[in-house]
Amino acid sequence: MFLVMLVLALVPGVSVLTVTARAITGGFRQAAITSFGIVTGDMIYIAIAVFGLRVISDASNMIILIIKYAGGAFLIWTGITQIVTKSNFPIDPELAKASSLANYLSGLAITLGDQKAIIFYLIFFPAFIDVKMLSTIDAVIVVAMASTAIFIAKLYYAYMATRVKISPSSKWTLYLNYIAGTILIMVGIILVFETV
Repeated sequence: MFLVMLVLALVPGVSVLTVTARAITGGFRQAAITSFGIVTGDMIYIAIAVFGLRVISDASNMIILIIKYAGGAFLIWTGITQIVTKSNFPIDPELAKASSLANYLSGLAITLGDQKAIIFYLIFFPAFIDVKMLSTIDAVIVVAMASTAIFIAKLYYAYMATRVKISPSSKWTLYLNYIAGTILIMVGIILVFETV
């Protein structure tokens, strides 16, 4: 699960754009602070998803089954979209002219403003976790593992942007889109067929 989360977190998007812009114009430290804000938002959503799935699994097996089928279809569709979409995010240097607190809050707002994130986590985790067997300690470990993967990916972009001035619009990001799309499709298929 850690490696899958890491690859998916490397896929260029608004959060990668923001971290990269912060790194290029504000340096690694400000980009890391922005990344921490992004991860804080993800931690909140991951915790809601994991603990919410535990409550739902206690209430009804049918609800979990519906989530798995709908989730599998959603992940397959998202994977196909990821493969066929070309990302091209221009970097706005004005994004990084902010204080540490502003950078942290902007990272947090980016994640919390993306309601698709909670849906993604609600769908994604059942492919890797038997929520019925998940203890509270296990849930905390899952949140920590997923958050660490996301943080590493964002710091990678921050480091590379400060060293070689990469941009999320560079050609190699297309390969990440293909890899991430393929992973999403495979996870979706696993979800659908695991429930049969």
